[in-house]
Amino acid sequence: MRPHRSVRGLLVVRCLLLSNGLLLAALGGLYLLFGARPAGYVIGVLLGLAAVALWLAVPLTDPYRSDRLADKVAPERPDPSRLNSAGSQARHRRV
Repeated sequence: MRPHRSVRGLLVVRCLLLSNGLLLAALGGLYLLFGARPAGYVIGVLLGLAAVALWLAVPLTDPYRSDRLADKVAPERPDPSRLNSAGSQARHRRV
């Protein structure tokens, strides 16, 4: 049994991840530009890394993620012989 994933809840989490990542990136940029030289660079880089980590977590909030992962593991392919026989039967019926 798969756990139920609320679409609204995942949308809220996705918006929070994006907006908080944007804020962290902006603060990191300000620290890189205007912060004290050694500490400003360190804090700016750490805030930038935190923003990237939040943005990398956004795909985890996809409500259909488990369905796509199952398709990637075992994609269902149509049987070519079955498709050809159906097409040939349709052509013979028309004649």
